[in-house]
Amino acid sequence: MKLKDLSKTSLNDLVAQFIKDFDGQRGRIEWGDELSVLHDEAGNCAMISDTLSEWLRSKGVEATMVTGLIAKNRNWDNVMSDPDEDAHTVVRVRDKIIDLNARQFGQDMPYPRIIPFAEFKKEWEQVRMTD
Repeated sequence: MKLKDLSKTSLNDLVAQFIKDFDGQRGRIEWGDELSVLHDEAGNCAMISDTLSEWLRSKGVEATMVTGLIAKNRNWDNVMSDPDEDAHTVVRVRDKIIDLNARQFGQDMPYPRIIPFAEFKKEWEQVRMTD
């Protein structure tokens, strides 16, 4: 799929297909023996995002990993007591962020969480491209 053909609807469809393909029982993202992690546990975001970005690239979609450093919302679940240890990795496609691990910050977070990149930048003190 060429990037110019990618609409919001098709991005949502692609993410839904990824979840269908790799979301095993009880909210686990599974990819053979390489990956089996709960999407609502802290510390799994980089592995999940790496798997999603590779899968999207295999479908011809430009996807990059992005990491937010130091959460601005100190009331989220699983936010480190030391703000300097906060980091959260997600996938960026165009101007959208795909976060398959957002529920670590609260069970009320959507799964998957797809938000504008600008909104993600407002949630973190710093944002860096990580791949």
